Amino acid sequence: MCLTCGCKMPNDRHKPGDIIWDDMEKAGKNWELTGKEALENLIETAKLAKK
Repeated sequence: MCLTCGCKMPNDRHKPGDIIWDDMEKAGKNWELTGKEALENLIETAKLAKK
């Protein structure tokens, strides 16, 4: 999905600044991770930030 709005359309960037799946894959490659691994790291970090 547009990881920001929840539309379930992985690569549709509706507004500037929306995070899409291609962004996660690019970010993962920077650290030799898959897009899924990068997303899992983002989720875990968000949980910590909420505390």
